Amino acid sequence: MATISVAMLAAAGSARAADAPDATLEELIVTAQKREQNVLKVPLAITSLSEGFLRERRIQDVVDLQNFVPGLNVGRAGNLAKITVRGVSNEFINIGGDAGVAFHLDGIFIGRAEAQLVGLYDVSRVEVLRGPQGTLYGRNATGGSINVVYNRPTDTPEGYVSGSYGSYNEYDVEAVASGPLGDRVAGRISLRRQYSDGYTDNVLPGKKALDDKDNFAARGQLRFQVSDDVQLLVGADYYRDWSRGGASKFIGGPDGAKTPVELPPFNGRPVGFSGRDIIANLDQKLYAEYWGLKAELTWAFPAFDLKSISSYRDQRYGVLRAELDGTALDWSDSNVANDIWQASQELQLVSSSEGPLSWILGAYYYTENGDQARFIPIFKPSPLALRAGGRVNTDAYALYGHLDYELASRLTLALGARYSLDERRSSDFLKITGTPVNGTSAGQKDWDALTWDATLSYEPMDDAMAYLRVAKGFKSGGFNTGSTQTQPFNPEHILSWEAGYKAAFFERRLRLSAVAFLNDYDDLQVTQVQGFSVLLTNAARAKIKGAELEVSGNVTDALRVNLAVGYLDAEFRDYVNVDQARPQKGVQNLAGNRLPNSPEWKVTLGADYTHRLASGGEVRLSGNYYHQERVYFDAFNERQQSQGAVARVDAELSYESPDKAWRIALFGRNLTDELVRTAGRVGSNVVGSPNFVLFDPPRTYGVSVRRDF
Repeated sequence: MATISVAMLAAAGSARAADAPDATLEELIVTAQKREQNVLKVPLAITSLSEGFLRERRIQDVVDLQNFVPGLNVGRAGNLAKITVRGVSNEFINIGGDAGVAFHLDGIFIGRAEAQLVGLYDVSRVEVLRGPQGTLYGRNATGGSINVVYNRPTDTPEGYVSGSYGSYNEYDVEAVASGPLGDRVAGRISLRRQYSDGYTDNVLPGKKALDDKDNFAARGQLRFQVSDDVQLLVGADYYRDWSRGGASKFIGGPDGAKTPVELPPFNGRPVGFSGRDIIANLDQKLYAEYWGLKAELTWAFPAFDLKSISSYRDQRYGVLRAELDGTALDWSDSNVANDIWQASQELQLVSSSEGPLSWILGAYYYTENGDQARFIPIFKPSPLALRAGGRVNTDAYALYGHLDYELASRLTLALGARYSLDERRSSDFLKITGTPVNGTSAGQKDWDALTWDATLSYEPMDDAMAYLRVAKGFKSGGFNTGSTQTQPFNPEHILSWEAGYKAAFFERRLRLSAVAFLNDYDDLQVTQVQGFSVLLTNAARAKIKGAELEVSGNVTDALRVNLAVGYLDAEFRDYVNVDQARPQKGVQNLAGNRLPNSPEWKVTLGADYTHRLASGGEVRLSGNYYHQERVYFDAFNERQQSQGAVARVDAELSYESPDKAWRIALFGRNLTDELVRTAGRVGSNVVGSPNFVLFDPPRTYGVSVRRDF
């Protein structure tokens, strides 16, 4: 498909050279290396999605990003995002551990996966960096980093109001206003409200649907031009979610066996293992409230810029009455509550003078304090219930530096290093009422690491770059909060080799990026359900290799195509474990099994055709096709916990007024109505290892209207 596109572009370019400037692709500016650069000048595997691209493809949150970024897989597990980049993920979701892919909101690291589903609104762009980013991003960027960049206050008045309505009574309303508030002050305010009845029915009479939406978000920013050289940006944001949360579909015990609740004397009745409907005797309830403050000071000196980034964030979230037995019986449910705050301070010195040498020096501090509690009644109405939780305190310190030196014309060497020190303290408890089990534990552990990267890049022509990169990544250790495990687990380490080529051709009508990589991944933090606890150890090694291709181009002034292909060979090379759901298999050698959430192939093909009307308005028809091979949700690679190969199609028909002020669109997503599992889990072997899966949305459609001013 890429070959066909290149041939068409070559023909169009030679036949219509005079029209080429009108068909030039927009320049993509990124800040992946802490300074503004053209994406073609950055020797990294990076995908940058602009504000217009996000809007036209209706990319509403981090889950939608996976459809357009090779090597990225995102599962929506209830109220949290399970982000995987090139096989590096995190199966461990309590507050004592961390993710393997860093997530940043406008330069601020977001430590908890639950707070990463706040939605993308009034966003300038999203940058997805693939491969270890240990030098400039540090904490837990072994797989990569996702950077969401907000729109900033403007010197001239601007804004927009948009709204959409569609399937399942879903509406989405946004309002943004920006502009000057004085000679040296500008402000921006952004609001969003989402609602949906939910697309997963609970078949019991009187029960409400799940997978709904009911949230509100607000963000305010003020920019002060203190002097010609000093600028201060302050911001605050708020998010509240009143929805019922995601639905977990019970699909039986191991390999379809009945679980104890389905057998006498309980005789629980599931709804059936096909389709997406569930049966739950209680109405689940999600609650989430996040807010944050930020201050960013930039001071320009003759040879460098000094930047200070300060933040504080408060995060409270939980799920009440989540179904655990999958039947109509009031037998077992889960209740989880979290209360976490985090603060960070970063100082950067970024060179600004011309010359063969550019550099960045930085210091970083991060602290997080969190409480977690779980309450799980078992075998109702018996007195048995699990009560577990704890408190974790984290302090992280880092010093880093990065330099680029032009060895010769068009040949550049880049070197970076970062020293990280993480200190963690934990106190937790686990009690099973009605039994003698009642324990507490406390621990403290420090981990440090030196991560680094080295890159050699060459620019054979103005709009092209080839590079070789090697990088070392580190993910901190932690504590398994609220379990029977008293010992901490240790850090993960990854060593990555990458070769890439990126270029623009045909007078910038075509942009291409191709990457091949090989990763050695050691001391993986892997989980195992045992009894009522999830244990975590450093018990595995993996080899990850693959290739990625991204192509976008304007075939004509009216037709644009984009292609993203990802190939991933991500396998354990040293891992033995016992599947508690299938103990009869004994100790299993899992070497050769695929890493969770890592499909072998992913392909996205999209096209946009724009027709200009006599009035000057434009009608655009766009479509996107996505294909993904089988993906497994855990290390045992059992088909019951997997999603087979699947393809989906989205489409949109839009009209834009001659003055660009109005945009009206009809849209449809998952038009073939595929039933797609997005995540899965296996419950305790004490209750028969029930299997649950979660689903992506079914076919949806609707209309949207936007007014810019």
